[in-house]
Amino acid sequence: GISNSFSYEGSLNLAYHQSFGKHLLVAGVDVNLREGRSRSSSFKAEGFTNENFDDISSALQYEKNGKPSGAESTVRSVGFTGNVNYTYDNRYFADLSGRMDGSSQFGSNKRFAPFWAVGIGWNMHNESFLKEVSWVNMLKLRFSVGTSGSQHFNAYQAIQTYRYFLDDKYYAWNGSSLIAMGNPDLKWQKTIDYNLGADISLFNNYLRINADVYYKNTDPLLITSSIASSTGRDDYVTNMGATKTRGISLSTIVTLINWKERALRWTVSWNGRHQVQEYDKIGNSLDLLNAELKKSSLQRYRDGGSPTDIWAVRSAGIDPMTGQEVFIKKDGTYSFIYDNNDEVIVGNTEAKLEGVFGTT
Repeated sequence: GISNSFSYEGSLNLAYHQSFGKHLLVAGVDVNLREGRSRSSSFKAEGFTNENFDDISSALQYEKNGKPSGAESTVRSVGFTGNVNYTYDNRYFADLSGRMDGSSQFGSNKRFAPFWAVGIGWNMHNESFLKEVSWVNMLKLRFSVGTSGSQHFNAYQAIQTYRYFLDDKYYAWNGSSLIAMGNPDLKWQKTIDYNLGADISLFNNYLRINADVYYKNTDPLLITSSIASSTGRDDYVTNMGATKTRGISLSTIVTLINWKERALRWTVSWNGRHQVQEYDKIGNSLDLLNAELKKSSLQRYRDGGSPTDIWAVRSAGIDPMTGQEVFIKKDGTYSFIYDNNDEVIVGNTEAKLEGVFGTT
């Protein structure tokens, strides 16, 4: 196989800094653009008479009944950003930013989307009532809220795409088939994120703590939905539903030894996260997709469920009298009949607590 990729990115930045007395003002604008292209092709050959003859010219023929395959993608994006940062007496600070992003990955009517963020903070350790407390080195409180989008999707998901029939012709013409249903109104998947956090350093920096509580609401989602096959396709990329994410994260670094004379320092660190997600605003609009997922997956798109939930019909084991399996219905009663409508959440693939422990 052969693959080639080429990308370029350019940006223009203008910044303004001004301090006057206890005030510090920083402002800036940024314009950036990017294009990424990739192309790949592959083909198979067979009939190598010796494992040392590994060049393709040593093959006897191309794969029988096979043919070359290939793929291509081009993604273009442009963004405009403005930001203002203000600090007073190194005690209070505020940030404000706005951005307009455009991407070729979304519908022709929805190429651009606005994003924004606001943040405030308070360096409590610089207040007079804490400056004299020797064991407090840093105590910063912060809050932010803002929106963001994602471009980690298929390059041509919003474009009506066809593939030519190459094995047959009608007179001198090749026919084509629909391989992707276009959606000119496909818009950005947008997330609003609330974050409340604290940065703490105590006892001459021997103990450092970073804690955050966050809530994210992604609305709308960008999903592949099932549609009637009479349209020429059985799936369609569209905006539908939402996900809510709530979580808390904590990071701690403890210095056990700091022997400067011998250049010896020993620290122990731990960071962990607990997070809960759930779907919203889906209703019964994805019943067709859920029916397809039941054939090969334990994931479902249902309000109140999580993207990492495991759905299944519960089993009570084998009835010793009949040798048949006994299933637990959604209402808790028993039945010998397996019914997909009795599915409930039986577990979750996401850990209740995940993190990393280390020492240096």
